[in-house]
Amino acid sequence: MTRKRIIVVIIASVAGLFGGGYWLGLPNKRIAMLQTRYEQVAPGMSFDQVIRLMGREGMQEYDGAGAWWNDARLAPNEDLRIRRAIRYPTQTFFLPVTFEISFDANGKVVGRHRFD
Repeated sequence: MTRKRIIVVIIASVAGLFGGGYWLGLPNKRIAMLQTRYEQVAPGMSFDQVIRLMGREGMQEYDGAGAWWNDARLAPNEDLRIRRAIRYPTQTFFLPVTFEISFDANGKVVGRHRFD
């Protein structure tokens, strides 16, 4: 191999490593941003308040969910109150991280949970 070819291979390898590292780090930045916002969600907040806080990017809506507050399961009767849930999934190298917020029939926050 010529010296020029070796330099090109080294530069391409370094660029690939930095590019790959940046690409793999993107989900972590999104998760950190969503975690900060998620921690500000409080019981009784309206659906619109949560959307303004969390944003619409990547949001998925569901008709119902289980009642959780962080990692604590709420009473079984709380499940019956939930009419709607929104989720913010972020794909990672291994498993997705999903932030879920659930609402009652009046559009008020009942629960929130992070699945990872």
